[in-house]
Amino acid sequence: MSEPGDLQYLELYARFSEELRTIADGKYPASRASGFSNSREEAVEVAGWQPVGTLPDRFVDRKALNKSASFQLIGRLGCLGIRDGGFTQNWERRVFANTEQRLTVILNGRAAVDVSYFYDGREGWSYAPVRLPASLPADDLEAVEIENNGRLLLSEWVSKRVAVSDYDAKIGFVSTDGVVVGAATAGPESEEEVLVELTVDGVAVHAMTEGAFFAEPFRRFACDVSAFCRDGGLTKVSLKNLVTGAEGRRSPLGVFRSQEKYFFVANPRVRDGQYRLTLRMHKPGANNSLSLAAHDGTALQILCEVDQPDEEDFSFLGRTNSFQLPVAAMKGARILIVDENSEVVGELPPIDELLSVMGGEG
Repeated sequence: MSEPGDLQYLELYARFSEELRTIADGKYPASRASGFSNSREEAVEVAGWQPVGTLPDRFVDRKALNKSASFQLIGRLGCLGIRDGGFTQNWERRVFANTEQRLTVILNGRAAVDVSYFYDGREGWSYAPVRLPASLPADDLEAVEIENNGRLLLSEWVSKRVAVSDYDAKIGFVSTDGVVVGAATAGPESEEEVLVELTVDGVAVHAMTEGAFFAEPFRRFACDVSAFCRDGGLTKVSLKNLVTGAEGRRSPLGVFRSQEKYFFVANPRVRDGQYRLTLRMHKPGANNSLSLAAHDGTALQILCEVDQPDEEDFSFLGRTNSFQLPVAAMKGARILIVDENSEVVGELPPIDELLSVMGGEG
């Protein structure tokens, strides 16, 4: 004899059998009220699907979705944010510092996009672009979920959309502690924050703008590239226009560390045996006058002043951050950088490395 509690299972079995017979007859089972309302069912045609994160609390672990990831649309480009690299423990952040991490982004419950990003090991937010499938117009994207090794980090309706009329991005300077500072905008009248992409030593690194850039109608970004630099070595840093794919303004740069300070060079030119280069050590609110010098065996001899006008496309603060020297004089020479107090503050990378990394010949 059946126990009283078995009745619910018999009823469930009968219901499944009925729906299987309906399907076998080529018909679609009648829909039944779920008990929940979804005002956006018409917008997402996924058989009534909705992001897990929007379900009632009894179905969702809110702690797992506690602001560990973010998503917004910037024009047709998705922008994924991940806090602390998606890791919850300090030892995890140390182990996976300066590595490429991968996530899966699920759009409208159907399209899965694999996304990789560079994680530098720091606490805070990392960002990566999400290219929408060609078959999915940006206006049709309504919901997004983000997974990290099977762990759900984000599940929500897409609510943040930034209109892009004329995306623009430029580099401003590199600080003496190795942070590239610049600006980007979604358009001349926009005050929205946007995503920025830098390529550092061949690795794509992303940042979000945050706040105004001086008095300009741009938003400021800062990206620490110090982890890529080694003493005496030159690291190439390029800025990309995320909409057109073209090189950003005042890009590329070469960044190097010397005597625990960071310098940057740009716009190399070799003409008639002369090497011309823009060189700067950025010190806000201070005299940035530099000279180049070499030891003649007994004393320091000034070779030239870094005081020539910058070219328009690579004009930095002060606008006179360039020098010119004969290539022959630079070959095999140890060229020192001297500040306005006649103190040696660094050493220029060898001319062969400058030519190899930054080009300029021809």
